Amino acid sequence: MKALLLFPQTETPYGLPNYPPLGLAYLSSVLKKINISHDILDLRLYPNWQEILVSKLKENNYTIAGMASTVFDHPSAKKLASIIKENSPETKVIVGGAHPTLVKDKILKEDKNFDFVLVGEGELTFSELCIALRDNKDFNEIKGLVFRKENKIITNQERIFNNNLDELPYPNYDKFDLKKYHGDTSFKGIIGRKTIFPMSTSRGCPYSCTFCSVPVFTGKLFRVRSPENVIGEMRMLKEKYNVGTIDILDDNFTMNLARAKNICKLMIEKNINVKWSTPNGVRADRLDDELVGLMKKSGCDDIAVGIESVDNDVLKKMKKGENIEAIERGIDLLKKYNINIKGFFIIGSNGETKESALRMLEFAKKHNFKQARFSMLIPYPGTEMASWIDQNDYWSVDNPEEELVKYADMGEQLKPIYNTPEFPLQDKIDVYNHLIKEWDSYELKRDWKKRFLINLRRYGIVYNLLRNLRNRLKR
Repeated sequence: MKALLLFPQTETPYGLPNYPPLGLAYLSSVLKKINISHDILDLRLYPNWQEILVSKLKENNYTIAGMASTVFDHPSAKKLASIIKENSPETKVIVGGAHPTLVKDKILKEDKNFDFVLVGEGELTFSELCIALRDNKDFNEIKGLVFRKENKIITNQERIFNNNLDELPYPNYDKFDLKKYHGDTSFKGIIGRKTIFPMSTSRGCPYSCTFCSVPVFTGKLFRVRSPENVIGEMRMLKEKYNVGTIDILDDNFTMNLARAKNICKLMIEKNINVKWSTPNGVRADRLDDELVGLMKKSGCDDIAVGIESVDNDVLKKMKKGENIEAIERGIDLLKKYNINIKGFFIIGSNGETKESALRMLEFAKKHNFKQARFSMLIPYPGTEMASWIDQNDYWSVDNPEEELVKYADMGEQLKPIYNTPEFPLQDKIDVYNHLIKEWDSYELKRDWKKRFLINLRRYGIVYNLLRNLRNRLKR
């Protein structure tokens, strides 16, 4: 038996990815643990990805092909499944991730190229499914699995979330083509160039933000890895992959202040000596002076903060569980220790108006954020926000789920698909465009490099030549 793990090809405005996808690295470690041979293809890295995939399918007799899917890249996942079935009809296609978890059996009803859906966290379900396929066993007892049997779609009992994350093996990156990522490991030992790798130290979030799908995917219980387990993975990344920067992808890294402090203290005590950041964001009210000081001392240089709105009434309606005063206190602590801040803002929450949304810009300027990201709210299926829109008949399209997949682009939905009396569609679009334009202008005044790049874009041929050269060098 042999498996193929895939990350769908997706176009983003950010160029090549900095590091391998963490989810596939965990699945690779699971396959390694149960002694199943496998390959990995991150198709984002290859302009000729279809040619490479077809060649791989013809050279190998894969029993299964597994991939993850979000709402953004689900069209790519569907295309990928189609290519696999066309070139290797007997290969079983498995899809998991946030989007399949939210829509469950709809995946199989709408597309016969998919054979299995993994609901929720996939490591244990994927492991049991692979063993069942290898040993020709029944699938009915595998929790968290949706599958097709005799033209019927079977939805098994949901899997209870794993509370002991220390049981999971460390992510395995040996099967990835690491030379193609930014921070090329081929430079190790030549010029000592450091690499960037992701990490997850916790799962789940106890809060009830109406727009957020995280509790649906990873649960409301905050589950953690021990500080010692986290430090063990950091050491592995340093020794094996020459890591210089770690992106902690937790949804709520600082939820437990004592634990976060212990991780930072161990990083200092064990001389881990890496830069680290939290690109998915932390809650500003889950910071105190001691923690932020330890974060800085242990190597933290960038923190993203989920602000969402600067209006307390909106924050209350979105059930954020904090007010703007608490958010500002946390931001002031980060500024005190000179940690760069990226602010996340959402346009279009329940109760948001044109006036309250416009105030986000002044807030970001006031605190001199390194970056500010203004995004249209995406009402994911299964969230309270989507239910609220549905109950009030605010949808502006006939098929919201289909439109989400069609128009969502890296969190910034340029075409809103719902309409509220206090914030009409066109007003949302106008505010979004205004905030993006004004923040770009603000950034340009501070950053000569960005000014140079924007001016260079006027000369398309030269700009594209330089960009292609840069990507080739990074590969």
